[in-house]
Amino acid sequence: MANPRGKRSPELRESQVDDGVNADVASTEVLPALPAHLVFLFEGRPLLRNESAERFDVLQRSIIQELKPQDIIEALWTKDIIDLIWESQRLRQWRNLILEHADLQAAKELFTPSMYNLDPFGALYEDHRGPDKLAAAWLKGKERETNLVKVLLSERGLTAENVRAHGFFMNLASMERIDRMTQAMDRRRDKLFHDIEDKRANFAPRARSVFSDVIDIDSKQVR
Repeated sequence: MANPRGKRSPELRESQVDDGVNADVASTEVLPALPAHLVFLFEGRPLLRNESAERFDVLQRSIIQELKPQDIIEALWTKDIIDLIWESQRLRQWRNLILEHADLQAAKELFTPSMYNLDPFGALYEDHRGPDKLAAAWLKGKERETNLVKVLLSERGLTAENVRAHGFFMNLASMERIDRMTQAMDRRRDKLFHDIEDKRANFAPRARSVFSDVIDIDSKQVR
């Protein structure tokens, strides 16, 4: 459990505080081992209503622990990576929700003709108040309604798999758009990972070059 604001976590080493780590943030276990002057970059959460701040903080903490951004450029890239991962997961969840709703619409479309052919006056299905109620109960897995829908579909030579296929093709354009958006996010996320790797890989040669130049200048001045 996090300590009250202003109190240092017992796990926080003294050296971490001396090195410029924000003890207040570290004690909340949200932004561990992050230079204090970069903390503000991670204060915002791209959350929609009912999304879990706790789950986002777990993701953010894990990515920061893995990448350990050392300067403002790496911190900005790390923040983008975190937000992209969160938002791509949201899109994938929405994709599943769209398919669930598609099942509802597809089932209603496919069994309604049989419903009225078998019972034109609606006496048999009166307690369901029409196709909408019956389809909703079927989607929830209620046994009686599931059996009724199975009978209605079989009258047309159809099964639940036909419902899912019909629902998918009804929403194919939406599925393709979501897939393109998630793929674009994933590509951008991967590029940022590579950018951080390249930056760190190129730093060592540049540092050695600068160091060699300084040594060369110093040696000439000594002469």
